Amino acid sequence: MKKILSALLVLTSLSMLSGCSPIKYINSDVNTNGKIAVLICETRLSKENALFAGYFSDALAKGSKLKVISQSQVKSILGSYPERIKGPYRIKGTEFEVDYSLHDLDSLAAVAKKLNVQYIYAIWIPHSIELVQAGNHLPVYSYVSELIEFPSRRIMVQTKWEMTYSKDGSGITVVGGSAPRNEKDMCKFNSELLVADLIKNTGIGK
Repeated sequence: MKKILSALLVLTSLSMLSGCSPIKYINSDVNTNGKIAVLICETRLSKENALFAGYFSDALAKGSKLKVISQSQVKSILGSYPERIKGPYRIKGTEFEVDYSLHDLDSLAAVAKKLNVQYIYAIWIPHSIELVQAGNHLPVYSYVSELIEFPSRRIMVQTKWEMTYSKDGSGITVVGGSAPRNEKDMCKFNSELLVADLIKNTGIGK
């Protein structure tokens, strides 16, 4: 709980600015001519997953050279979407633990083949708790993602993230301004932050 609260007080943007980024770039040689799809891999918290995937796809299409498959195209091609694909984490009560040995690469590879893409940006938002800080109700969401290249199955980027918003709309001051005030603003803010970091560190920007 202390770890979550610490991340909450500064938001994820502060950890990036301080050089303690929770984003791990394992292979940064992303092919700028590649085709990519953002894939929702968790059906719980469906609203937040869908919002995040949509905003992330839009920001990636706008700012990168990659050919991005829209969420509507993903749904059209796959038919049954989203489906739950095992993610690299464990949930134990209020604790959220990341274990990258647990991801289901076989299922992700099958989806990449169906979509005819070279990259899958797989996202999981499976867990949330609500904290009260200075009288403000703050939902905190645990987020994990992996950028994976196919058919090589190379792991390019791994991210463990925490997102929040001020449920009471009080606009808590954080680095860069005020905290988001609803799920929509939270997903937009964090997805754009992560896309900007991805572009910066892989050289895929337009």
